[in-house]
Amino acid sequence: MTARRNQRPEAPDSTADESDRLRDEEKAGRAEVRTQARGLTHHQVKAAFKEAQSQLPEDPADDEKTDGAARARAELEEWRRIARLLADQAGPYDPDTDAFLQGELAAEADREAAERGPRRSPGTGQHSERAGTGRGKGSE
Repeated sequence: MTARRNQRPEAPDSTADESDRLRDEEKAGRAEVRTQARGLTHHQVKAAFKEAQSQLPEDPADDEKTDGAARARAELEEWRRIARLLADQAGPYDPDTDAFLQGELAAEADREAAERGPRRSPGTGQHSERAGTGRGKGSE
């Protein structure tokens, strides 16, 4: 006797899809904050943080009822992080010198490179970390 197999097609993993959507919204929110924060001083960032804080429901349980709550919370946390960063340094915010952001971007680039797989050197068929490794200006 053979076992009956489930003939229904599997439902898509809506939890994973929702998680990806929320992660993308949060990422977009943080990026937007960094764009807005460029050139702002600590006091200006703190004011923006307080404004973002006032826009959120007081009870996080109400987030589920609010469209865009995940993004708004991510934006608030990014304003908080930048305010803390600027509290320890003089001058305006510059994403190009934000060590946390630069580390995050480097990690994302590494993940994307790993997903693409190793590169092959042209014409050799061999894997290489970087094309042209070992070639200096004087080796031509």
